[in-house]
Amino acid sequence: MSIDDVARALADGTRRSILRLVRDEERSSGDLAGQFRTMGRPAVSQHLRVLHEAGLVTIRAEGNRRMYRARTEGLTDMWRYLDEMWTDRLARLKIAAEQTEWPQRRRAQLRASKTSKQSGDPAESNRRKPKPPDEGQAVRDQPTALRTIEQRVRIAATPETVWMFWTDPARLCEGWGIRAEVEPRPGGTFRVIMGDDGPVMSGAFVAVEPFTRLVFSFGWEGNPMGDALAPGSTEVEVTLTAVDGDTDVCLVHRELPGTHADMHASGWSLFVGERLGPAIASWPSVAASS
Repeated sequence: MSIDDVARALADGTRRSILRLVRDEERSSGDLAGQFRTMGRPAVSQHLRVLHEAGLVTIRAEGNRRMYRARTEGLTDMWRYLDEMWTDRLARLKIAAEQTEWPQRRRAQLRASKTSKQSGDPAESNRRKPKPPDEGQAVRDQPTALRTIEQRVRIAATPETVWMFWTDPARLCEGWGIRAEVEPRPGGTFRVIMGDDGPVMSGAFVAVEPFTRLVFSFGWEGNPMGDALAPGSTEVEVTLTAVDGDTDVCLVHRELPGTHADMHASGWSLFVGERLGPAIASWPSVAASS
């Protein structure tokens, strides 16, 4: 049975009540009808038939009686769907929470670093020294190792349309940030404000090849120069490839410290993997032509 059949079956409060009654034990149709005194037995039988057709109850003949029992396997597809939705929601929550706390945490780190340097505490100095990796430990397992993350998606629009959602501030903010300063030329500003009192991505365009490729530096304002994610300290390359009227989008973010890679991978997955396509599809000129 399809998830739609299950959803329709569960949409009725009486059927949900019946499922609870047969969750832990078999019950006959007559016994179940007795639980709903304001409802006739034919109506209860109809509800049982809907539940059975949706794969949510089993039926066993016992003499002249029909015994019903909940079939939890019938909820498998629904559970899988809800789990996917919940997992996606948790990913979004993770990104939103980290972006909200990022400025405060960064300021606290800078204050702690400044205080420890002024104190000249030898023990604190030793704690700041990185420990050498164990023999045979891979460099990629170290949190300071640089990593490259990649995100790909196919969008039902031409490269010319997709290009505008990277280079036009209004279109860019349909899926990424609330305001943007975009000057699509080598050396031009690329700055995206993520939210009120939120972090600000700051970089500059390095290469601009209309409708096929753009490269920009990437970092966060508030990070001091020399920090691993200071403005312009990492590099992002976006390539657009036309495929049968659609566009394959490939984003590569290079030289990310391991301690920041997972968060940025989640962020790019949200923007490129989930928001960019719907934002393009819902834009008035694109929607009108589809």
